[in-house]
Amino acid sequence: MTCYLLLHNRNGEYTLWGNELEKYRTRICERVDLMRDRSGYICDRSEIGQRPPLQRVYSSATFEQLLTQVCQTWPQHTRNLRQPKTWPESFCLGEDRQPAMPSPAARKVDFMQGRLPPTLMPVMSSVDRETRQLQLLLVMGVDDSLGGVIRLNGTLYPAFAVPSADNRHLVISALTDKGLRYAGYGVAVNHDADSHISPAPELMQFHLKTREAPLFAAVNTPEKQPDHLFRSLGFNRTW
Repeated sequence: MTCYLLLHNRNGEYTLWGNELEKYRTRICERVDLMRDRSGYICDRSEIGQRPPLQRVYSSATFEQLLTQVCQTWPQHTRNLRQPKTWPESFCLGEDRQPAMPSPAARKVDFMQGRLPPTLMPVMSSVDRETRQLQLLLVMGVDDSLGGVIRLNGTLYPAFAVPSADNRHLVISALTDKGLRYAGYGVAVNHDADSHISPAPELMQFHLKTREAPLFAAVNTPEKQPDHLFRSLGFNRTW
């Protein structure tokens, strides 16, 4: 669990442990590639005085497996789901958690297919009151990601969502025929304009590119959700 760095240069390979990194701060100025866990955290080429971009790579095969489970569990709501004819090999997200073109280092990542939760865990959903059509459904995915479906301009698409770096909002993207596309973001409802009492942590407000009005989604069985989920979604408190 200790942080360390493998340094490759003309002298060969050298391992720098956490307490040694500070001594080499002015010397490490060559290429640095960092990878972490199943998601594949990437730190691309580093230049002196610049902070390298951080990208995440996710296995689309794992997401497709999760989507299959969602469709099998809620067939009445997902029968008209529009899926791409060809799935990409992976999803690459930038520092803003929006879809990004993979860097040269990200293209070389030999990421492992992540392990999904043993049981399908619904996180939040939204249903139109008049049409009773499903607008949004997200379930727990690999690591901090969520997967499911989202309706944009009347069409239901596969949805992939991850918390922002500061855990202030949830960035959601839709998988279309043109690949993964940014769809919008959701924020936790932490304040009630009609009351001085903070509302219970169970509603999120989504601002989507195809909707003028916000879309509200309710957290599924909030009393059963883990505390870290509320914090990652931007709630001020847990259930």
